[in-house]
Amino acid sequence: MEYKQFMNLVSQRKLTVFVITVVFLIAVSLVTFLQPLRYSATSTLLVVQNYGPNTDAYNVSRSNQFLSNLLAQVVYTDSFYDKVMESGYNINKNIFSADTNQRKRQWQDMVYTHAIADTGMITIKTYHQNKATADKINQAIAYTLMTKNSQYHGLGDNVKIKVINESTLSDWPVKPNIILNLILGLIAGLAAGLYYVYLFPA
Repeated sequence: MEYKQFMNLVSQRKLTVFVITVVFLIAVSLVTFLQPLRYSATSTLLVVQNYGPNTDAYNVSRSNQFLSNLLAQVVYTDSFYDKVMESGYNINKNIFSADTNQRKRQWQDMVYTHAIADTGMITIKTYHQNKATADKINQAIAYTLMTKNSQYHGLGDNVKIKVINESTLSDWPVKPNIILNLILGLIAGLAAGLYYVYLFPA
């Protein structure tokens, strides 16, 4: 089917395309709004190592990058989770499931860490329906990294973790991303409508 023929067909069956698009939008909206709205807390940490004045700067950069990547992944482990719960921030354990596998999934969904390449910086994001809880967990993670990081590498006290951006809360819920979801639903619905018309021109 040529492009001009297809466009003429779409023009003739635009109501079908519209209905399919609306159905997709409704489905995406239901899935989106049935999820709990969650706020975010974001902080940034910096990995600092003690080196002599003659140490090669490139090696320092590579080492900081390795450590920041390592520690960013350590946050997702059971060991680190336990230390966060014992950090003194009084996080309510009841927000997590008693089942270990379910609790792991909840923790990984609640926490996001990212090591910024070649900088030694780690971004920490935490999500929760309650702003105070998101902020408390974020601060507890940062504190645990600052005080317990030596347990996850072999460099002892030569490595320090500093908070360079304190935990900052979002003003509005950030999960789910309502606008993005609706745009994707619109695109998917439109594509499905056009494909349907192409497959069933009659």
